[in-house]
Formats: sequence, C-alpha cells, structure tokens
Amino acid sequence: MRESYRSDLREVKKVTEFSYVRFHNILHDEVGVYDEDEQGHPVYNFAYVDQIYDGLLKNGVRPFVEISFMPKKLALRQDVHPFWYKQIVAPPKDYAKWDDLIRAFAQHLVDRYGLDEVAQWYFEVWNEPTSTSGVAIPSKPLISSYMTTPRGAESGEPAAARGRPASSSAHWVDSFIQHAAAENVPTDFISSHSYGTIPWKIYLGPTKTFR
Repeated sequence: MRESYRSDLREVKKVTEFSYVRFHNILHDEVGVYDEDEQGHPVYNFAYVDQIYDGLLKNGVRPFVEISFMPKKLALRQDVHPFWYKQIVAPPKDYAKWDDLIRAFAQHLVDRYGLDEVAQWYFEVWNEPTSTSGVAIPSKPLISSYMTTPRGAESGEPAAARGRPASSSAHWVDSFIQHAAAENVPTDFISSHSYGTIPWKIYLGPTKTFR
C-alpha cells in the first residue's frame, strides 16, 4: 500500500471512523504471494501482504479480507478480466495446491498478528462467483477449516469470521443460505455489495430485510 493511500485512509478515518477495509486481489501476482519453482513446487512470499496489512493496522483499520483472485501459475486457464488491474478469474488448476495456499496464508496471518487479532477480521472466499468478474469456486468456504488452529479448536478460542463468496446486489444469497443449511457449511456472515445504481429493494423484494 502506497503512503499516499495511507494518507487518504487517515483523512477519511478522521471523518468517518470506519474500522475495516475490503479490497480485491490480495493474491494478485503483483503482490507476489504465489510462485512455483522449476519442478512446479509452490513458493510463497507474504512480504507485500505484510506491508499492506501492517499499514492498515498501524492506522487503526482492520482488513476485511477477500480471498481473490487466482495467481497466474495456479490458474487452470488464463481468464483475464478486462478491468485495468487484469485479475485472473479462473479456478485453480490444482485444488490441493489452492488448499495449501489458503492454509499457508491463514497460518501466516495468525503467526504474524496473533490469533486474538486475526479472530477480529472477516474473510470472504472469492468475489462474485456468479458474475463475469468472478468464477465458480466451491461454495463451501475453504478458509473455514484453516482459521481455526489446533490450539484454538482444542481450547475453544475464537476463529476469524468466515463468509461465503461475496455477491453483488444480493444475487445468490437465497440459494447460498439453502445450500449452507442443507450441507452444514460453516458460515459466520453473508455479504453483498451494491454498485449504487439500483435500490436494494428491487433485488430483495418488499418482504425481505437485508442488514
């Protein structure tokens, strides 16, 4: 995160007192999290992740972590979205490697910031999987089993809040709730975002409540 962004963050925080920031692409190749050696073995580097999250926490803001998008060398296809930052919206070529990446990412956060701190963060697993800006990643949140460390699971200590893939304009909320109930998918929150062009009630209907 550039210092100019941090400066803007501080100015906005003075006015709004917001406490979380959500943004795309923590797994983007420019962040350098994932690579593979000549034998195809994963190589992780969380140095830039640390700089980003350190900058947020130093300024009194916690990450609202969106697990996205797919690192180039882990992608099944090079499906590049037309947005200017060219995120790859393909599924992983190897779900075991994706699984290991999320496990390593989560464990690194706990090791660096402590379980008590990370337990106060929110984690979305992917973004808009039913739209052109996303891709169909399995709906069971992969982060759920990794944010509860063995120590936390045995002692009853809190794990971070884990949510489904984010949708836009409340799309896919009903079907996800039905799936989570039927399959006993651990989900602490459901999130969606609006682009500000159509009122929420158009999507939700007059008898539904969204918070």
